[in-house]
Amino acid sequence: MTHDTPLRIVWFKRDLRVSDHAPLIHASRGKVIPLYILETGYWTLKDTSARQQDVLIAALRDLNAALSKLGAPLIVRQGDAVDVFKTLLAAHPVTEVVSHEETGNAWTYQRDLQVAKLFRSQNIPWREFPNHGVVRGLKDRDGWSKRWHQTMASAQVHPPEQLEPGAALPSDIDQLRPSGTSNEWLISARAEAEQGLESFLQARGVSYHLSMSSPLTAETACSRLSVPLSLGLVSMREIYQATQAQTKRVRANKKDFPDTWPKALQAFGSRLRWHCHFMQKLEDEPAIELKTMHPAYEAVRGEPDQDRFQAWQEGMTGYPMVDACMRYLKTTGWLNFRMRAMLVSFASYHLWLDWRSTAPWLGRLFADYEPGIHYSQVQMQSGTTGMNAVRIYNPVKQGFDHDPTGEFIRQWVPELSDADNVHEPWTLGSQPKGYPKPIVDEATARKAAASAIYGLRRSAEHRKVAGDIVLKHGSRSKRRFGSRPTKKGSLAQTTSPQAELALD
Repeated sequence: MTHDTPLRIVWFKRDLRVSDHAPLIHASRGKVIPLYILETGYWTLKDTSARQQDVLIAALRDLNAALSKLGAPLIVRQGDAVDVFKTLLAAHPVTEVVSHEETGNAWTYQRDLQVAKLFRSQNIPWREFPNHGVVRGLKDRDGWSKRWHQTMASAQVHPPEQLEPGAALPSDIDQLRPSGTSNEWLISARAEAEQGLESFLQARGVSYHLSMSSPLTAETACSRLSVPLSLGLVSMREIYQATQAQTKRVRANKKDFPDTWPKALQAFGSRLRWHCHFMQKLEDEPAIELKTMHPAYEAVRGEPDQDRFQAWQEGMTGYPMVDACMRYLKTTGWLNFRMRAMLVSFASYHLWLDWRSTAPWLGRLFADYEPGIHYSQVQMQSGTTGMNAVRIYNPVKQGFDHDPTGEFIRQWVPELSDADNVHEPWTLGSQPKGYPKPIVDEATARKAAASAIYGLRRSAEHRKVAGDIVLKHGSRSKRRFGSRPTKKGSLAQTTSPQAELALD
């Protein structure tokens, strides 16, 4: 390598792909060290798990194969990021480190500060490229949605034709051993993600807006792209543009498609934007992982009742739909958004558990754990944002609405497999063997929670602070996915901020 040839480290994080990867293209102009650091400290956190690490390991192997074909295999190192970089910088004439921006949890935020300090001390530039549609250093939300649409519509970055390796370095990738806790249908490879997107846009998503709320139908009708998106196997822009292309095909050939497709695609497209909208909240205010968005709720729930917490964790609350969903999630690592919202609502309102206890537990269960979405949503479903409507899901009604025959409950709560009334087993003559009575009275608990929350919301001070929160975090958009300007240039009203987000 000549003195003038740059040597760049591409630091992979939540962007495990070679397509639409701006840092990789930037680095390909010189010699490249593709690097992933499996950080020991991160995997000891309360919101991380072996399940997440399993899908990560599979994704790393997939990325390594792709990079090897380009000429520069992935270098995996285990340990502390600062220590890993110190070793690499001491041994190699690195001219720049490049990566995507990461909107992670508090731990990764602090790690980035420490790594940046190291780079500054050694005069190594660290260039971070925007990821998804999240904007770093955003002054306010005005124009955010327009900017997001412009980013999503811009040209994708094609993979480099080849990479020149910066050094022949040993990698720990062959030492990584999965625990075996991941589920076989959790997508952890680029080709699987592409196939999943195609099958959703071509067939599975035809009734997305009608079928996403029931756990009976969501497993097939939802895109199931949340895991590959959290790993960065595909970019948000790739998903958006594929969805736009299918939307245009449906519009141009309506007679050739079922009449549910336009609304299904619109609903899905809206959730692509909401994905980034909620991540932007954590980017703008990292403290929402640890503190209530509205300070009035900081101590409203107090210390959690450990018996209630444990019953909820184990799927033994006596409310069949809650318990079935928790057991399903613990087994599979995935659950559709409506049922996630119900689990949080039931824990936060009926059981009066503080979200700071339940959020890490759910985070480690989710194979698609995305901190920006997770903490924003948990606070919203717990009523602590101060700006969103209070939504207290009745778990019995949710069962009747989304599992009317009790098929899902009977599968995941086998204690009720022979019960005549799986939604309200406490009304039977005798309690089903091995299944508990309701841990709380639903109506009483709901009314007490609503009284406490609404009592805080009535004050003028609450409303003033809530207004400030809306200015900082509220959406300004009135645009629907795929909508077209009217003659006067105005745009159609979008889905409410209360919409079922996720990327289901």
